[in-house]
Amino acid sequence: MLKATEAQIQYIQETTPTVSSDRRTVLCHDARERRAQAAARFHDYDRLVWTVGVAVTVAVIVSIGLVMIQQTESGIAGLIGSIVGGAAVAFLLNRRNDAKAEETEAWTEVEEHCEGEIVHLERSARVGQRLGH
Repeated sequence: MLKATEAQIQYIQETTPTVSSDRRTVLCHDARERRAQAAARFHDYDRLVWTVGVAVTVAVIVSIGLVMIQQTESGIAGLIGSIVGGAAVAFLLNRRNDAKAEETEAWTEVEEHCEGEIVHLERSARVGQRLGH
């Protein structure tokens, strides 16, 4: 994960008039950005898993239908493609789980570096993302 360097912290302190010069505020901002990026990656993988999973399911159903109407070659080719699609779903599930772990870790950094109101706002945003808002 990316961490704010001393130069980045100093730059943010010098160029952001609304942010206090407090190091903790800069670390909070950095943690919130990291959490937002991790959450976006998690949700992207989540959507990909569902999309590819539905496509593989449809391919399996079509392949079975083709085999049943005596289109054996096309049906077998479709089933082989479905197996490859299943491997893709497994790959995406692993990446989704990694992204979820990264998002959870980033959230603990937000709780560590941010206090009070901002944590409540972040928690509300996180719940909203989970519900698809």
